[in-house]
Amino acid sequence: MSQLIATIVGAIMPPIIEFVITKVGASKRWLQYIIAFGSCIIVGMVTTVLVDGIKLFDAENVLGDIGLVFLASQTVYNIYWKNSSLQKALIKKLS
Repeated sequence: MSQLIATIVGAIMPPIIEFVITKVGASKRWLQYIIAFGSCIIVGMVTTVLVDGIKLFDAENVLGDIGLVFLASQTVYNIYWKNSSLQKALIKKLS
């Protein structure tokens, strides 16, 4: 069950990550990547804890959820979010 939730949450993360990157003012590509990957780690861990309980020593579930969040967010970002009118509108509104 946590894998499904991790995938769904990862799919809605690109606008949230874009918001954080814009607010932080991260203009360097490596810093944007660290913010995106770091948020996926946090969200993956939180998803595992909320769905499966506090079993952080179960590395298979934690790493699986982190991977699914990252995979879903990067897929949605590259296919739908990158250079979309929604992304441009969000950046313009936040700037």
